[in-house]
Amino acid sequence: MDFNSLKILHIINKKSKETDFKIILSESNLPEDDFYEIMYSLEHEKYIKFPIGGYVESTNKGKTYFSKLIANWLINNVLAIIAIIISIIALFN
Repeated sequence: MDFNSLKILHIINKKSKETDFKIILSESNLPEDDFYEIMYSLEHEKYIKFPIGGYVESTNKGKTYFSKLIANWLINNVLAIIAIIISIIALFN
C-alpha cells in the first residue's frame, strides 16, 4: 500500500463512525482525482465501505491494518533484532 493510501486509511480510522468524504478530502490535502482513485482502491480491497451515500467507514480489516503491519515487520525481522541485541551485549562485555 502506498503512502497516500495509508494516510487516507489513517484519517478514516481516526474517526469513530461514518465520515463525510469532504472532511477526509480536506484533511488529506490530495488532489480530488487521486483521492477518489485511492478511495476506490481501498474499497475494492475491503479496507473501507460506504454505508450511506457520501459517507465512508473503516472495516475491521482497515482498522487492524496498522497493527498487522507492525507485527509482520517484527516477525520478519526478529532474527536481525536478536543479532543486534547480542552484538550490543557482546560489545559491553
